[in-house]
Amino acid sequence: MYGAHLASISTPEEQDFINNRYREYQWIGLNDRTIEGDFLWSDGVPLLYENWNPGQPDSYFLSGENCVVMVWHDQGQWSDVPCNYHLSYTCKMGLVSCGSPPKLPLAQVSGRPRLRYEVDTVLRYQCREGLAQRNLPLIRCQENGRWERPQISCVPRRPARALRPAKAPEGRQGRPPGRWKGLLTPPSSPAADPFGPRP
Repeated sequence: MYGAHLASISTPEEQDFINNRYREYQWIGLNDRTIEGDFLWSDGVPLLYENWNPGQPDSYFLSGENCVVMVWHDQGQWSDVPCNYHLSYTCKMGLVSCGSPPKLPLAQVSGRPRLRYEVDTVLRYQCREGLAQRNLPLIRCQENGRWERPQISCVPRRPARALRPAKAPEGRQGRPPGRWKGLLTPPSSPAADPFGPRP
């Protein structure tokens, strides 16, 4: 598994999580392979929680008991054993995220930059002023902690052509195109007012 280590267990809750799901003996990442009796987690996490079986660790075998197994039927308590046993194991890895998105010479990422982005975060590139966008401007943070390769390209905009006003058809000069039914002009006498007499 990419970027994972044998499980380090830092709390009783982590211990129960592993023990309740996998009912078998299994390796955890604790070992004293570097200095006898100095047990360390393989992922470098400090040893803050311990769950040893009574009398363990004991380095019983002369050939060395430098690795630690979790004994599920003893509430997941730990025992040191030789490292060559064929056992199941649980791996653990930190949350995967992406760092800063790729920088492009003619485009920039929209929005406020962050140090880390969660998996499946989608960002949009925007071309610099005066440039037109071609291709998809989006990238996604992938499960491996890397950004998709940007597809966007930014090209110079074509200069706008000046438009000339269209000539009006013959016989229609001075009147806008469209249908005209006539204009209502103010009546010359009160009797002719279509809305009735005015006060």
